[in-house]
Amino acid sequence: MIRIDQQTKHLLALVAVSAVLIGLGLFAFYDIFFSDTLSEQRQALENKVFHFKKDDVVGFAVTAKGETTRLSYSNENGNAGWRIVSPVQDYTSVNVVELFLDALASVSWKEKIEGDEAVPERFGLDKPAVIVVARLRNGQQHTLRIGSLTALDGTDYALIDGSKEIFQTRTPLRFALERSTFDLRARLLLPVYTDQIEVIQVHAGPSHIHLRKAVDGTWSLGKPIARRADGAAVQKMLDAIDDAYITRFVTERVTPDESRRFGFGQPKLRLKLALKGFRHVEFLFSEVTDDAGEKKLLARRTDTTRVVEIPSDFLTPFQQEVLALRDRQVVHFDPSTVAILDFRLDDGAVRIERSVEGEGEKPKISWELKGLYPKPFSLARVESLLAAFAQLTASAFVDGKVDLAALGLSHARRTWILRDAQGRPLAALFAGREDGENTYVRFIDAKDDAHVFTVNTSALDVLPRRHSDLESWDPTRFLTPSAPNMTKTSSSPGSP
Repeated sequence: MIRIDQQTKHLLALVAVSAVLIGLGLFAFYDIFFSDTLSEQRQALENKVFHFKKDDVVGFAVTAKGETTRLSYSNENGNAGWRIVSPVQDYTSVNVVELFLDALASVSWKEKIEGDEAVPERFGLDKPAVIVVARLRNGQQHTLRIGSLTALDGTDYALIDGSKEIFQTRTPLRFALERSTFDLRARLLLPVYTDQIEVIQVHAGPSHIHLRKAVDGTWSLGKPIARRADGAAVQKMLDAIDDAYITRFVTERVTPDESRRFGFGQPKLRLKLALKGFRHVEFLFSEVTDDAGEKKLLARRTDTTRVVEIPSDFLTPFQQEVLALRDRQVVHFDPSTVAILDFRLDDGAVRIERSVEGEGEKPKISWELKGLYPKPFSLARVESLLAAFAQLTASAFVDGKVDLAALGLSHARRTWILRDAQGRPLAALFAGREDGENTYVRFIDAKDDAHVFTVNTSALDVLPRRHSDLESWDPTRFLTPSAPNMTKTSSSPGSP
């Protein structure tokens, strides 16, 4: 039995009393805290001006910045959303309308001004900065008028419906509600996701660019050069389309004379897009000079009569020569499928092979350098070797009928072949004769599609030439196969 002396008893009693006091303090604190929080929430509900939700609103009109805009919620053929119905008919900016409705449905008052003090002229309500008339699903209608800003916190003075009671809002409203027709309109030049684009055609004078997207998301040039396109260059075009926004609506209904005056008779650039679902969109772009001598870029969609202005740098990605759009990366393959590396080098053939032990999500993977005396070959070295192929870029393209023997490619001096686990070739590269500073190379992909390039001879040295190069290969020399230029490319989604 443990004996407790008198001093220890006093200490334990003191600890117990302290614990009780702390508990009572925490209880009191949280009781006050939660009571205050609930009180604030209750007060906010009681101070709400409108007792409807934003989803109850089916139409509204807003008068601000000297004009009145009317909007209505519609659901035509399953295409639900807000539409501007006056003074123009157009789609809306989804984010702006959502912010507008959130602010309208949550209006609450901080202070009320009644009686002789409630003089509209004193608070800017004789000439309101904003008037909103909201129409609800149940047929009711509510009006909100916003006058001057308060001097201290930037909130607003407001009136509702036919009331003579002026109130000060709890939060600023003007930013969300003071919207003109231009503010509420959809501002994207092409309001679709860019991954819906399957064909891009660019006509700029005599120049013609034709790009088509394959099933795997890669892009290829059409006639007269049916070759793989530079994914980065195409992505710049897609980004330009995705980001293109309207800075000004020039006219809603352009006449034939105006169209010629705006330069659309001989446009600077014509852009045709084929979208999924056999939809086609065509734009004309022209440059005009305003009265101040500044150049402006105008755009017109050929199936509408609307002319808009967009940022002048939009055309830059499209004003390129066809050759500049060709993919200069020589070797293309999926590094995750490579299981065998077959090389014929200056001093003989060599094979590096992958083996997999176990099943499931984390099998044991190892690589081995084959030969009379097989030895392990590190994964880091394999990844670095595969990444080396991505460093090869063409200095020139050899098109048309090619004499392989004349270029030293019928019996190549060196050969690098990447195979899958079944031994099928994924990528084969052959080095031919040197011509000055360049070497002729031939690449054959998994589909047996062959291409001939010239590659700078010094650049070709990134690949192993002898067995000793493999023995001393630095695993940190190149990027890993997860780098962007090693993986399959695909188009990125745009915004709606």
